[in-house]
Amino acid sequence: MNYIVRITSFTIIAFVIILSGHCQDLNSVNNKLEGIDEFNSILKSSINYSDKDYFDGETSILIENTNIRISPPKAFRLDEKRPNLLIQDWTGSNILIQEINAPYKTMLSGINKETFSKQGFDYISSYDVFTKSGNEGTLFILAFKTGEWEYERMVLLSGNDQKTAWISANYPVIMRHLLYEIMEKSILNIEF
Repeated sequence: MNYIVRITSFTIIAFVIILSGHCQDLNSVNNKLEGIDEFNSILKSSINYSDKDYFDGETSILIENTNIRISPPKAFRLDEKRPNLLIQDWTGSNILIQEINAPYKTMLSGINKETFSKQGFDYISSYDVFTKSGNEGTLFILAFKTGEWEYERMVLLSGNDQKTAWISANYPVIMRHLLYEIMEKSILNIEF
């Protein structure tokens, strides 16, 4: 975050220096300074955020062709071509929601570290969780690479003796400090 603040400060200083060379009179300078204040205000509001700015935990949407409701982070939107895919354009992150007509315990019994390594993922960790609707689940954290970019994937399996929710959430490792907690809260907030 300090890196972003330093870059922002440098950008504002550079902007002021550039404007000072292009302003002919005092009114022009004042108009430009007002623009800088507005720009600075926008930057401050984008830097000072809380989890509530990205995840309110209240607004939920029903995913088409499933019985799953999820409260996505605010910056995510439904993909136009895949109604079960939530995407965030500026980070390249996404959340894929699927419902499988199989008992949770049966699905979980067939999954281990080797399952993921055969698919090209590196297993990092897993832990037991409960969803908002009270269903037990397991959250797996995996790593993979696409081109030069390193990603992590959360895989949530949760359900009951009739059905399983399978949710995959991908985010770039470089954005982990911003996205991990809000994506985890979102996928654990499912109801079905």
